[in-house]
Amino acid sequence: MGLYSTAEVYHSTWIEMKPTVTMRYEVDHDNGVATLYFGHNDQYVLSLGRENLEQLLSLGSAAHQELTT
Repeated sequence: MGLYSTAEVYHSTWIEMKPTVTMRYEVDHDNGVATLYFGHNDQYVLSLGRENLEQLLSLGSAAHQELTT
């Protein structure tokens, strides 16, 4: 797992998940943050503000569409 820091991205890591991985989310309405949890005992956690969540969903949707064509 390589971690690094740039002006735009705090850190990066490679994650592989089985199709059956447990996933859940929590929303902090007051701060406009969604936290996504992956794995047994929340082994991987991703917290995103509203704008970054929208970007991630758009990017994921485009990738999903390309993979299914």
